[in-house]
Amino acid sequence: MGPPLPSRAEGVDAIVELLRKLLTPQRMFLQMTHSGVIDFDGPDRATARFVERERAKGEHGFYENLAVYFDEAVRTPSGWRFRRRRYDYRYLDTSPFAGEVFFSQTGGEARP
Repeated sequence: MGPPLPSRAEGVDAIVELLRKLLTPQRMFLQMTHSGVIDFDGPDRATARFVERERAKGEHGFYENLAVYFDEAVRTPSGWRFRRRRYDYRYLDTSPFAGEVFFSQTGGEARP
């Protein structure tokens, strides 16, 4: 991931550790992925771009961003796998936002 919150992980153990860090419990976390474009370079390679927006409210404060995923993928005997994934921020706001967090009464547990 690029600035302003850069981080890098290479290899399974490092990627798992980074994901654990990023997925710390939040009061609310919403990720919306938009406008994906996938370009195939032959039968076994592809590049992709996906625009996304995130909003979170947790013990460490507030977080809202717009970013772009830049992906390189390869087809393996087990299926498509990421070869490389880059996450570039386009906008970041950590100021408090107004509003309340609501949980579905029919889908999933409500958390305090």
